[in-house]
Amino acid sequence: MTLPSFSIVLETENLANADLEGLTYALASLVHQDLSPEQANEVILIDSGDAPPELLGQLCDRYPWIKVHPAPADTGYYKAKMLGAELATGEIIVYADSDCLYEPHWLRTILTTFAENPQIQIVAGETTTRGRGPYGTAMALVYIFPQFSGKTELTPTHQYFLNNVAFRRQFLLDHPIPAELPLYRGN
Repeated sequence: MTLPSFSIVLETENLANADLEGLTYALASLVHQDLSPEQANEVILIDSGDAPPELLGQLCDRYPWIKVHPAPADTGYYKAKMLGAELATGEIIVYADSDCLYEPHWLRTILTTFAENPQIQIVAGETTTRGRGPYGTAMALVYIFPQFSGKTELTPTHQYFLNNVAFRRQFLLDHPIPAELPLYRGN
């Protein structure tokens, strides 16, 4: 089966509220995909200014396939995602977040779903988080993301999270993510 061309888009806007090492771990989890990020048309890192330039330089040295693109001042999370889509050239835009880790088969699973189902325009996966301490665990389980279902079959849904989703590029450009969504990084 031939997989569609793809671009991976990450943004650093999340890093204002997360550990900077998260970006390093996120990129490492992309390196360990069973489908290399080097096969992407491009891996675009939209830099909102939240990552120190030294860190970005180190990461670009380690991962030469990263293309850093500075975002205009006051570019929020959703606008950064759309900026990446506008810059990307792949048929599929795969959104990853700079503070998330991805299972080794994540990228191939997303792209295979598009290849097998030409009518599908959006593919999203479940997202989970590990909270630290009782309060963090409670917030992670009931507020930030729903409990992980463990389902592996394709299931229609009315929601997705922008840290684990892919779009057919043309569909996304025709139906952009609203920049002023009322929910904070909600689904």
